[in-house]
Parts: sequence; structure tokens; C-alpha cells
Amino acid sequence: KRLFLWKSMRIHPNPDQSIDNKLRLMQWVTKESQKTVAVMWNFACHPVIYHAPNNLSAHFIGDVRNTLRKQLADVPVVFFQGFSGDVRPYNVGKNQSIRGRILSCLNKSLEFCLFTKTTYEAWIDKINIAVEGCLNQQSVDHGVFALDVALCKVSLNEIMVTELDRNIVFHAIHLTDSLVILGVSAEVVSEYSLQLQRLYPNKTIIPVGCVGSVFGYWPTKKMLKEGGYEVNGFKKLFSINVYFKDILESFFYLSAKIVLRSANK
Repeated sequence: KRLFLWKSMRIHPNPDQSIDNKLRLMQWVTKESQKTVAVMWNFACHPVIYHAPNNLSAHFIGDVRNTLRKQLADVPVVFFQGFSGDVRPYNVGKNQSIRGRILSCLNKSLEFCLFTKTTYEAWIDKINIAVEGCLNQQSVDHGVFALDVALCKVSLNEIMVTELDRNIVFHAIHLTDSLVILGVSAEVVSEYSLQLQRLYPNKTIIPVGCVGSVFGYWPTKKMLKEGGYEVNGFKKLFSINVYFKDILESFFYLSAKIVLRSANK
């Protein structure tokens, strides 16, 4: 209803933005028979734009679980959501309206749209191919299993201006010296996963977001200047009124460093 054009950060596909697109899979097997007794897998993607949005569905998480059970047996399948704060399935449609065409030209891409049943199944097939590829790969030796855990609590007041008296929790489950599951109680954007792998090249870090009680999103410093859903748009839906400090990025890596290095100390 506005008469003038205005500039805002919108949710569109961004081919120039690197994301954590790895699918990680771990099989838990018996020592004697090497029989799989459970599977854990990790992938960074919001389960959204389903082809039947009014249905109650486990989305791709349930479809992959079914695939794994067909391949292996009726075993427990545990899904760990990756750092997917700014990642959703890539599915776009043709814009028929004049407004849609203008936005497509300005953003140099079409807008996201709901899957159809056909496009959803095609997207699931791609994930299943990756899952089967993991199952068929030779297992990687990460050293001697030596379970250890670490935890660090960070007050929301450290990274934002807020009256909320809450903490963000960083968890680390060290399975070996080189293999660790890192969990954060926030919707962490994908860049943090990529940077952690660069900071710790000798470790395999399995990033897990949305752990426990989630306050909202954890964007990057660059995103603060851009605005958008992960910086401002989510606040009303999450019933909070907060303002991020530009220290939030360095504080994230400091907190991660504490739990990644505190095992066996």
C-alpha cells in the first residue's frame, strides 16, 4: 500500500553466501558383531516450506529416518540440527505478479516458495543420496573413545541489550580428542560452523543449534549492519525486545573455545 520503493533485507536465495552444507553421520555399532544399534546424523537446514503446510510432519528429518531404517534396521535415529539460522531448502517458483517480478529483478533471484509434492520428493532424494554415500564410506578412525563433557553459560546481557535474565548455554561432548559435538542454545547462523572448522582444523566439530531453551537467533557482526529477519524480524515472533552488541561474534568464539578446550583438564 506504500507509494514509494524502500530498501529492506528480505529472505531470498543468496548464491554468494557460503553455508555449511555437510551432512554428518555416525553409526553406533557393537564391538563384537559390528551390528548397527543406533544412528546419529547432523544437517543444517530449517524444516520449512513443506508442500502441505497444514499437515503435522517430521519433514525431511522423518523421511531420512525412514531411509536409514530401510538400509539398516529399525534402530534409533537421532537428528541433531546444525547451525541453520539462515539456511532453508532451496526451492523457488515463478513470480506471476508485477510486484513479484519487480522484486525478482531487484534481488536478482526468485523468492522462496512452498514445495510441491514433486519438488519436495526430488529434494529429499538428494539428501538420501548423501546419506547413502555416508553409509557406504569407509569409517574414519578418530582415535580412542574417551567421553568427556564441558559446559559454559553466557548471560544474554553479554551479547545484547536486554532485560531478560537468561543464559545461553554452550555444550561440548568430546567423544575423542579429535571428535566433538558442540551444542548451543540458540539458532546459530551457518557462518559460525564454517569459521569453527577453520579455527580448529585438527578437530571434527559437529555443530548443533537449537539446544534446550532457545532465546532466538545468533547472527554475525556483518548481519547486524544489514538487518533482516535473523537480526530484527524474529523479535516480535519470539516476544522479545533486544538489541545485539557488536561483540556477539567474538564472544561466541570465546565461549566455544572454553568448552572445546576444557575436556580432560
